[in-house]
Amino acid sequence: MLFGPLSIIEGFISERPAKFLVDTAASMTIVNESFQCKNMPNIPLHPGQVNTTSVTGDPMHFTGIFSASLRIGSNVAFHDFCVTLGFQHNCILGKDFLTREGITLDISHRMLKWNTEFTAMVNDGQEVAWGISLVDKLEILPQSELVALLPIGTGCSIGLIEVDGLLYLSSNIYAARSIIRAEPEEIPVRLVNPSYNTATLDPSVKIGTVMSITDVATVRNLE
Repeated sequence: MLFGPLSIIEGFISERPAKFLVDTAASMTIVNESFQCKNMPNIPLHPGQVNTTSVTGDPMHFTGIFSASLRIGSNVAFHDFCVTLGFQHNCILGKDFLTREGITLDISHRMLKWNTEFTAMVNDGQEVAWGISLVDKLEILPQSELVALLPIGTGCSIGLIEVDGLLYLSSNIYAARSIIRAEPEEIPVRLVNPSYNTATLDPSVKIGTVMSITDVATVRNLE
């Protein structure tokens, strides 16, 4: 799962400039209603029933769907965009479009590849943060713990894991808030099952976020 300023890509919707947040965990491609009304008021909006939640766990309220061209660099394709209320980003480039078009990401070099063309990702000046979620189904035995190596592919060397507050409520699993030194494409996350039953985490369950930090200071008590 990817989100944050290092995964912003510049493109066009119906030849209107747009900045896309590239999110490999988002099942659909999304446009903020305010962005749609300002830039594409004449494109017909069709009703559609879509139920999903944001990366923070909050419900997302959709007002409809419209079809338009999506261009990145010289590559262009038509797509259905879901319009939502109250989302902080103008556009999200979701898994539906990435998979259909065979788009690949090179996060360490901040590049998106569509067909044979590479497009550089941009930094919008916000705080650098990435989501972390499971790729495969995971079972944790009663009253036990394990360390899972989760893919991140950000290239950040040191990060702070902030745990999703809904994780325990939904699965009875605790994750440790910790500072990690990431390997090139994986980070270690400690998961604890304090219950007397085996706990199961399904793929794409959001564990939390990793925030990039520049250094760690060691404080020693002097007596």
